[in-house]
Amino acid sequence: MSSAAAKTPPSMVRYAVLATALAAIVYLALRWPSRALGGPEAIRSLGCAVGIAWVGTLVGRMLEGLVLRKRKHDDARAVQGAMAGTIGRLFTTLGMLVGVIAIEPFPLLAFGLQAGIAYVSLLALEVFVNLRDFGQNPGDRAAEASSGTGPSPDA
Repeated sequence: MSSAAAKTPPSMVRYAVLATALAAIVYLALRWPSRALGGPEAIRSLGCAVGIAWVGTLVGRMLEGLVLRKRKHDDARAVQGAMAGTIGRLFTTLGMLVGVIAIEPFPLLAFGLQAGIAYVSLLALEVFVNLRDFGQNPGDRAAEASSGTGPSPDA
């Protein structure tokens, strides 16, 4: 094992695997509608859109890890890390999207819709993982809400 792989935090590796799996699911889910509506050009557009969203989410997670690695972990630092990751993800994705749109290799409407769906899907993963990292399990919240054992909404 290389020294770079040994220093990679396990949470980043798990996140990369989750992001890759979700990107593949989004690609497969959008493949048929894209082909039906736009033909082979739309399939190439879909691959590019999902790839851009995937790279953006990994860059955002790495930035979050860099912010959290610098100093001690407290709640304020965790929020700063999450915000740095989200902002880095947004600007990385936007920069790549603007670059692709500038050269117009694909039909823009299909590309924009595909990129938006991929971005929002991977954003949901980021939010879920950040909530889990902050010690809040979104799955537990849903179970509490359905069973009525959670805190009252008036509190």
